[in-house]
Amino acid sequence: MYCAVTADQQWLFDGTRTSPTSDQIHTIRPAYATDKCFHTKEGSTDNGANVELWDCLGTAAQKWYFSSTYIKFNGDHDKCLTLPVGEYTNGTNIFLEDCNGGYRQQWVYDGFNKSIRSVRSPDKCIHIKEGSSANGANVELWNCMGTRGQQFEVK
Repeated sequence: MYCAVTADQQWLFDGTRTSPTSDQIHTIRPAYATDKCFHTKEGSTDNGANVELWDCLGTAAQKWYFSSTYIKFNGDHDKCLTLPVGEYTNGTNIFLEDCNGGYRQQWVYDGFNKSIRSVRSPDKCIHIKEGSSANGANVELWNCMGTRGQQFEVK
């Protein structure tokens, strides 16, 4: 028997938070490179601003506000980590966009394996492209596999 991720194998924990702590403002760091942080390219708050990895500098471009199942940009709480409309394939880019309450902006932190999963497609996780620790490494969606590129510390 194996898990096929069907509706009868999915569970919702009522009352859980996206944030693994009671704090709401965090940095998101790969567990394999805790000196790197999620960062909006050039600190942009524009719709479509790319989310990438960068040296942790403590800037506003690296702070995230956790609200229910949304990960919002702390520099502008009206902006959320977002997937393109209808895109859940491996390598799909994650970017900043106006929060609209849709599934493509909903995430849950899985404390068991330190992954950030899509609410809409729980078999998909936020992933650092190729498990890189280079500045500018892209933040994207990928099948949840528990690899180092999918394990994050939220501090």
